[in-house]
Amino acid sequence: MADCPSGTSGRSSAVWPAQRLWSQSRHTADRTLARQVAATAFGVRGARTRPLVVLAGPGWGNRAPGPGMLRPTGLREALDVLARHCAAVAGPFTS
Repeated sequence: MADCPSGTSGRSSAVWPAQRLWSQSRHTADRTLARQVAATAFGVRGARTRPLVVLAGPGWGNRAPGPGMLRPTGLREALDVLARHCAAVAGPFTS
């Protein structure tokens, strides 16, 4: 699990995680698991959130990711996705 770096938000970074699921082959790309992780809600009632799920590795293929999941095509795109995620989370609380 990856959190936004400290200093990017006035909020606790542990509340806004991103989860990377790596699959080296199609055999290990478990879409059911990915959906379950994306659907996992956590936090106190009234402020629950869900993780950003980033599908990484060649095993996921070119199929479109499900709701709450992203499938970057390379490292640069994955880093851009995580940077945008952290920036969106920081919102008006950015120092």
